[in-house]
Amino acid sequence: MYNLYIIYSNSNINDILKSLYSYTNSNFQIGPIRRDFTRNKKTNEYIESNRKIIYIENSLFDILKEQKLNEKTKYDFRIIPYDIRKDNYPPSDSVEHLFFPINKCSLKIITDKLYILSKIKIVDINDFTIKNEGVVIFNDNVAMEDRIKIKIILDDIEDSFHVSWIKINVFNKIK
Repeated sequence: MYNLYIIYSNSNINDILKSLYSYTNSNFQIGPIRRDFTRNKKTNEYIESNRKIIYIENSLFDILKEQKLNEKTKYDFRIIPYDIRKDNYPPSDSVEHLFFPINKCSLKIITDKLYILSKIKIVDINDFTIKNEGVVIFNDNVAMEDRIKIKIILDDIEDSFHVSWIKINVFNKIK
């Protein structure tokens, strides 16, 4: 089973993946990864943090824990489970589906990531629909916690677009 984790490291994604692969015999234990950014509230500018967000198999996390890589050490690497916070849930003026600005690039990135998530059994390929308006609609089989984690891994400022919960009034116009 896979779960969402945070990696604290100043290393780039390729180096982190290389390190993770050294602890596993199977590429299938590692899912999508993305850099994390924080927003400067004064300037609205996004700044890369030292966090990476990744789906990995729980058995791989157990191996990393045995190596004490879930603890603060002298190494530039620590991995912990991602804890869903109150602000990860959709606001009251939104529905439990996702919106992203539509263009060929964003549509391909979202489609590819959802395909990978279906391959590692985070979401079944039949449990969501991607609409041309830049909307991902989940069916009732997708639990709220899974929707949140999917949004987190899809939301990638690095790819020049932001994934958000879709507003009720917008959703009502397109459904």
